[in-house]
Amino acid sequence: MGKNPEYSQESAERDCTRAAIEQRVMLTLWDLGATRDEIARALKENGIVGRRRSPSECPVAHYLRRNLGLRGVQVLGDVVTELFKNDDDALVVLPRAVREFVERFDRGAYRELAIPSQRKWCAGVKAVVRETGR
Repeated sequence: MGKNPEYSQESAERDCTRAAIEQRVMLTLWDLGATRDEIARALKENGIVGRRRSPSECPVAHYLRRNLGLRGVQVLGDVVTELFKNDDDALVVLPRAVREFVERFDRGAYRELAIPSQRKWCAGVKAVVRETGR
């Protein structure tokens, strides 16, 4: 009683759109690979590079934009968000292998996937990451 039917329809449509995007993102992330090294290999084969510690320019964000046509993708910690025009967003928890890839990439691993201006920066960091990473 007292509900606005137009708002309810609009809200339901928005929820369905968000759920469909979240499902597409999750399936695409799972298809990248089962390990962080498989993910790095898939990104390299697709010509994807990115900027370290940049949620919107992470290689995974670039991959999702290219393959799903999403525009407001950001990789933040252990989630991917897609921001919509109305300040609404879709949120997907990263699969473990993707999260591990992003963490290692941000710490200097996978030098070949960094944009050229960051490749020199990470040359000394890569050895440290190998010692402490799994």
